[in-house]
Amino acid sequence: MTVEQHERESLTEKRTVDITDIMLQLGILRARWECAASHSVVQIVQEEYHDE
Repeated sequence: MTVEQHERESLTEKRTVDITDIMLQLGILRARWECAASHSVVQIVQEEYHDE
């Protein structure tokens, strides 16, 4: 394997890692957002019924 081939392969690996990392970050953000959204819905419902 030449140095050039090795560099190309490590670049490809790095790109794959970057994409995987981005997907993980998006998944975490989405999970947090969904958690926050459902939590705020619960809060709104609790406040609505608390007023009565």
